[in-house]
Amino acid sequence: LGYNLRINNNLEAARMFLTEAVQDGIASQSLAPVAWARLNLGQIRLMVGDLAGALAYADSAEVFFRQQGDQWGMATLLETRGVAGTQAGDFPGAQRAMEEALRLYTVLGNGPGIIGVNTGLFNIALAQGDMKEAEARLTASQSLAERHGMTGWQRSLLFEEADLALRRGDLRQAELALQEILSLPEHPRRQYAAKVRLAEIRALEGAVDESVVILRDALARLDRWRREAGVPELKRFAFQALGRSIDPDLGVATIISAAAAAGRTSDAFEIAEAQRARELFDRLVRESLVEPVSIDSILANPPEEGVSWDGPPEWTPPARSGDLQAALPDEGTALVEFVVGLGMEPTTAFVLTRRSIQALSLSPVDSLGPAISRFRVLVESDMEIGSLASSLGEALMG
Repeated sequence: LGYNLRINNNLEAARMFLTEAVQDGIASQSLAPVAWARLNLGQIRLMVGDLAGALAYADSAEVFFRQQGDQWGMATLLETRGVAGTQAGDFPGAQRAMEEALRLYTVLGNGPGIIGVNTGLFNIALAQGDMKEAEARLTASQSLAERHGMTGWQRSLLFEEADLALRRGDLRQAELALQEILSLPEHPRRQYAAKVRLAEIRALEGAVDESVVILRDALARLDRWRREAGVPELKRFAFQALGRSIDPDLGVATIISAAAAAGRTSDAFEIAEAQRARELFDRLVRESLVEPVSIDSILANPPEEGVSWDGPPEWTPPARSGDLQAALPDEGTALVEFVVGLGMEPTTAFVLTRRSIQALSLSPVDSLGPAISRFRVLVESDMEIGSLASSLGEALMG
């Protein structure tokens, strides 16, 4: 029951039943429900972006799966580690976990598991610029889905097809895949993602005005749906928005950079704020559904009865550039806001003063990722930073 609630994104109820499964499993010395419930609790943590919590639950489940020789459990656990590793940028570790999961799923004949892991390996290959490997993984998934009549997977893989074509610079092939997605029955998340990708294609073609129109229409439709949607739909969307792609902004950073370069700086800034507001709202919904819970607290405290949700946080429209400029305290103060994407998308830095708004193009964040990670580790460990701070400061603020 907890699993079914989780995959339907009813996470507060899922957590309650999974917690009870852990307690009852320990009380009755039944290892299987303890392991599976802990793994599902870890996947809930993964869904809200708590990678450390997800891995802690996975580690706590592993010993039980190994004791029972549960290959299906180990495959699912390894896939979870692979997803967490991918999100953390640990591509070598994520790939090792995914490949072992693929081996186990293949032995078990688990078709959805094979496609899911191949999709994960596709994203890792794409992130590392290995187009040949990415194509091989996508082709394997498409063939399996077609062979077994898995139409849902066939449809979802159209996004990977578009991603691969975009990365190769084949804008025509990418657009064909996106138009096929848009021809499917109406689905808020799917339609939004496809339209944003289409707007990215227009930006890459140099049709900036059309790109901005498409993106604004996608955001407006999404906002209208959000205002009209009920609580269950909002919950589902908040987690669907996480997606499987390694490019979670769907190319918006590219559109913003193109708009700014074309002289539409205020429009580019307000698009960035609208996108940021949407992402923040979805994150607030997710975090309001799942409070951090440790394994120790699960064992020490009974699950709450009648867990309920008070509803989504209040939606606040994003501020316009003029409002922010007027709010600056004096002429000598500037607001600097960065817009970044992944996959070598350009970084844009907006600089707002009371009298002006400028947009500067910086290096893709991918190239700064290792330096930023080292800097964070040094700061958190109270270690000597050396010249790293000055080099990052020059790259980001200079």
